[in-house]
Amino acid sequence: MCTCCITGALRKIFTSFASFAVRVPVDDLDGAKFSKLCRDAKLLGKQFNAIDVDIVFAKVKVSQNL
Repeated sequence: MCTCCITGALRKIFTSFASFAVRVPVDDLDGAKFSKLCRDAKLLGKQFNAIDVDIVFAKVKVSQNL
């Protein structure tokens, strides 16, 4: 499978996840959906918890707005 096909498939999955519970497709996540993504992907544990998720999201979101 070519890189562009994989990228397109990942974009479709991301948009589907980001658009959950809204009527129109969206291309970005808010903090709550990012937290849900991390929980669903089983990334949370003793060394990476919900507070860390919020901190990471806040840092990335601020750097994107600069």
